Amino acid sequence: MNKESHAKDSNPENTLLEGLNAPQVEAVKANKGAYLIIAGAGSGKTTALTRRIAYLIRVNGVHPTSVLAVTFTNKAAGEMRQRVNDLLDESYGRGAGPLIGTFHSICVRFLREHSGLLGYDKAFTILDAQDQRILIKKIMREMEIS
Repeated sequence: MNKESHAKDSNPENTLLEGLNAPQVEAVKANKGAYLIIAGAGSGKTTALTRRIAYLIRVNGVHPTSVLAVTFTNKAAGEMRQRVNDLLDESYGRGAGPLIGTFHSICVRFLREHSGLLGYDKAFTILDAQDQRILIKKIMREMEIS
């Protein structure tokens, strides 16, 4: 599917449902709140999810910034972001599109955005377990604690 097919097809619903199987169509067209898709590798989850996001925006009139898509890996988030951008044309404001990312990246984004409410600077650092141990050992050495 390419951008040209969207421009030629005046009915975005037809374009967004093209080539999908029945369960994928059901997932794309579901319109009652959040929707969980559980399926195995290679079953078309990313296709269904990205088409669902585009369907919500292009067919149901949902504002792009009202859409949040959460996944587990940066690779999957990047792929979803690219596919959604390919399904939306310029009139949907690519810069202010849906928020698509990993659990961690989205949570960090929200924390930085609202860090002032928590009394933190936006430039806070998140330490993993190894970094925490290194920092604690350094502090203990400087404070001469065995």
